[in-house]
Amino acid sequence: MKRRTALKYSGIGLGFSLSGMSLISLISSCKQDVAAGKTASVLSQNELEFIYSLSDTILPETNTPGALAVGAPEFIQLFISKIYTPEQLSEFRDNIIQLDNSCKEKFNNTLANCTPVEKHEFVASLETSDLTPPVSIWGNPVSEGSPLPFYKQLKSMVLWAYFSSEKVGKEVLLYQQLAPDYKGCVDVTPETRLASI
Repeated sequence: MKRRTALKYSGIGLGFSLSGMSLISLISSCKQDVAAGKTASVLSQNELEFIYSLSDTILPETNTPGALAVGAPEFIQLFISKIYTPEQLSEFRDNIIQLDNSCKEKFNNTLANCTPVEKHEFVASLETSDLTPPVSIWGNPVSEGSPLPFYKQLKSMVLWAYFSSEKVGKEVLLYQQLAPDYKGCVDVTPETRLASI
């Protein structure tokens, strides 16, 4: 079975979980393609600009790298080009256009052409959607909850692309597996920081 077929049947294109090895293989493939400068051209320039603007608004560059610095939009485009069916891709693109149109209604501008204040205000308005979470008792589903809005799905892709990047793993996320002796209240310095990867 080819990888695209396996992914389609596993449900990742519909937002479900993917088995560990397939997911690692797919992420690795997308990371290598982004690092090599390969791109997929499944989105129009306007749709890609929307994802760039949204990614930069959600995770701007501060004292840590932002979403654009780690190539989150390119990662998302490569990812969806590898797993989405033509119908899912069309729906993805339609949802981007709908979000950008709602931004135009609010600010008379596309998200890419809005001011930073307008971008933050628009994203904040998207964050306030009412969601009913799924309920389960001891792993048995009781209620499905409300469907996840497209913005939340896109945001989760941005966060996933960001936190699975090598740059963030080495420069931002810190993890010390074994602590030989406990020292409380130690200042974090370049010598005491440990990369998570």
